[in-house]
Amino acid sequence: MSFLGSMLKVSSAAAETAPRLSCVSVDQEKREVKIMWQNGLDSSFQFAWLRFNRPEIFTANWEHETALKEALQKSAVSSVSVASEGGGVVVQWQTDGQSSLFPAEQLWAFDLGRGVRYRDPVGELDRVLWNSLPVSGDRIPKFDFREVDPREGYSLETANQKQLAAVSVAVLKYGCARVSNCPVETNHLARLGRLLSSGLRPSFWGTDYDVLADPAGQPANLAYTPTRIPFHTDLPYNSFGSELVQMLHCLDNADPEGGGSQLADGVAAAEFIREADPEAFQVLSTTEMTYDYFAPEAAMYCTKKTPVFVLGGGGTGRVERVVFNHRPLAGCEDLEVLGALSKFADILERPEFSVTFKMQKGDMVLFDNSRLLHGRAAWRPVFRRHLKGGYLCRDEFMARCRFLVHTSDGEVGGAEKGKQCPYAETSGKEEQGDAAPSPPSFSPSHPQSCALKALSVEESGKWRLKAMVSSSGTP
Repeated sequence: MSFLGSMLKVSSAAAETAPRLSCVSVDQEKREVKIMWQNGLDSSFQFAWLRFNRPEIFTANWEHETALKEALQKSAVSSVSVASEGGGVVVQWQTDGQSSLFPAEQLWAFDLGRGVRYRDPVGELDRVLWNSLPVSGDRIPKFDFREVDPREGYSLETANQKQLAAVSVAVLKYGCARVSNCPVETNHLARLGRLLSSGLRPSFWGTDYDVLADPAGQPANLAYTPTRIPFHTDLPYNSFGSELVQMLHCLDNADPEGGGSQLADGVAAAEFIREADPEAFQVLSTTEMTYDYFAPEAAMYCTKKTPVFVLGGGGTGRVERVVFNHRPLAGCEDLEVLGALSKFADILERPEFSVTFKMQKGDMVLFDNSRLLHGRAAWRPVFRRHLKGGYLCRDEFMARCRFLVHTSDGEVGGAEKGKQCPYAETSGKEEQGDAAPSPPSFSPSHPQSCALKALSVEESGKWRLKAMVSSSGTP
């Protein structure tokens, strides 16, 4: 691509509707090139913008100006003219005597005055909040790995790039995607991660990790027990924790009754609380929780402070991400905060915000750790349950998604702004026996209970003790 070749394609609609040029002129006082189009509209382009975006700088043999100051000094325009062929604009540079040809359709598409520049179909995606979907439907868009990578070559050359793009778009729009019929191999997660990003993002847990009950009976984390884990986000004690896409690959899940996986749309629940209980929303969006994790095996002690609801727009905009784990409750004595957290936890359990499903062998679930909370139902320890887990850098995940949408000409189901990709309807049979159990009430005799509720001063001391011995982990 000759113009802005490193950017996403200009939409074909923009190119098709570009009018013909009428005339061009130079305004030396304002240092801009003015264009009059035959449809009566006009455009203006600053000299500096034209210099930085001239087509030839995207060719392999062009030497870029190495400093901004040098580029600005060379941005003076001596003359402009309409190209005799193709309807472009020829800009003659005053400093070095060279000229640049700007295609008319791309000047039209990138007219800053009309608010158009680089088309980013990924950045333009609207989040679809779960409480806007029918409760009867499965909130998780479903895909088949046999269609994503039919030859199991694990390369962009052999994979179906439109299917890969659709998986990525589903995660960004709905928060998650489920890929069935994946090979039941321990290295599959890492190999698929290289298709959807540059690869797995290591943490002190390793490049990937295994989630299964500790056979030695000395689990280092609640995740390595067969007990229930409440809704939470991973790695809240790391600054990069809320910028991850998480992957869980099911290698075994033998209990026919238990071991259901649970996901909840934390952003949807947070926006609901904003309207239903502004005071609780204010507490959860302004009160910083302290998350700590001491990992002697990795010689690390992690700590981070953040509110549960992280807002954009300088703290006044929409909920950009949710960070929640039960670790800081061990030291929380503020009953107002505990009460707000209790309301949030209760809302997450509602069917319009959450879903429980049974992962089968070969299933892979991907979800946005900045938006979705995850948990699991308990299972009977006589049965084996083994998940392989890992993380992808969300920025790199989005970058690969842009590339995949770009190479698919934007023709990806649900990739267009405002268009919803279909999500699978379920009869309920698959999920029978895996319905989310009612959250157990707090009780000192139930050490794994992690349900939140308004606590009295006396109960809060018991809660802190319980939280210290049953910190939640990855399901």
